[in-house]
Amino acid sequence: MNRKQESVKVAAVQAAPVAFDLVASLKKVETLTAEAAAQGAELVAFPEAFLSAYPWRYAFDATIGAREARGVFVGDWCCSCLDQEIRSRRKC
Repeated sequence: MNRKQESVKVAAVQAAPVAFDLVASLKKVETLTAEAAAQGAELVAFPEAFLSAYPWRYAFDATIGAREARGVFVGDWCCSCLDQEIRSRRKC
């Protein structure tokens, strides 16, 4: 095949969400997307699980030898999820 492929300018965002704050994280996505678009990006890619605000440093007491109080962060994480069913169970 000899066809010309159209190019697409892509922006890869390297940023962290606002932990445990879905509204602030969505605002951050809006701001970063607008900045990338202003520089010509047609597609903006964010890190995996950016909007669930999954805090990689917290294991939710799932690792051996964890020193966090059981369940301290899991409730906050649930309330920052996009999934409405999870949010409604926690009464966020």
